[in-house]
Amino acid sequence: MTPRAVTGVAGAVVLMVLIALTGGRRSSEPGRLNQDPSKKKTMATPNDTLIERLSSPDPDAAELALAELVRLGRASTPGLLAVLKTGGQRARELAAAGLSDLGDPASAEGLAASLEDGSEKVRAYAATGLARLHDPRALTALIRTFDDYPDVLHHPYTLAVYTLMNWPPAEALPAVAPLLKAQHPLTRERALAVLKAGVGRLAGPPVEWDLLWAKLGRYDPHAPAATRDRAADQWAEWIRALGTRHSALGRDAERRVPSAECRDLPLPGQRVVSYRGVIEEGRHDDGVSAHVVGDQFVEDVHGGVVGPGLVVDWILDELKAG
Repeated sequence: MTPRAVTGVAGAVVLMVLIALTGGRRSSEPGRLNQDPSKKKTMATPNDTLIERLSSPDPDAAELALAELVRLGRASTPGLLAVLKTGGQRARELAAAGLSDLGDPASAEGLAASLEDGSEKVRAYAATGLARLHDPRALTALIRTFDDYPDVLHHPYTLAVYTLMNWPPAEALPAVAPLLKAQHPLTRERALAVLKAGVGRLAGPPVEWDLLWAKLGRYDPHAPAATRDRAADQWAEWIRALGTRHSALGRDAERRVPSAECRDLPLPGQRVVSYRGVIEEGRHDDGVSAHVVGDQFVEDVHGGVVGPGLVVDWILDELKAG
């Protein structure tokens, strides 16, 4: 055979071997054998990429990733929950902050579990996240994280303190009052700040803080223990008495109301459909109705802390005036 013929035969043999190895199929990419489709790498989604960036050593990159995840909304919840459970400390803190902002009910159990986290920032955001969800565990969580994650620019506030200052006083005041006797002076300062904010937001006639503070013993978080505890006891008694008089502090308060005819009241946006019995609870929210039991119902109550005593007294006063 001539040299050219030998070369041709050798080339044919090589080609047959390649065909046998590839099963007669051509590779979709030049120079590569076909790959098993089941072994192809799954492409990462934009969400996955952003979740990974929460662990970036570059703080700016991690913060930008969190901002984008929050912008994407509740689609980010599963990834953030995964990071909250298994990520590094910085990533968990960012995830907790993101979930708190999102307010997705699906995050409630994850946030509640994170109240045990070793990072005070995670715990603080977990509590405020539960508060945003109106979770029944929120108030307890806020008291539990009362001193966590202080605002270094605004002494003595923390995330929990900010949240409790805007919490319905009907719940916040009784919950915070015991902290006036806390061991740490910063805790006592924060409790006083919440009380002051709550008193200022009580429904009804405005309460003059300075006069009330003086009347109740001039509580000073840094005074000797005996002095400040006496004042703290006066605060506790005032809150209990306020709940008894106005039924504005506590959902278990009851006040029986005499029957009255159905009639329009001269109050914008309010009408008594009928009432007799006990208003069971109030809500702090503009335009939200008071919840009632029996055949009593008050609708379109103005914003503020709506408590049984306040609503009932308001109605009776207007009926008498009419």
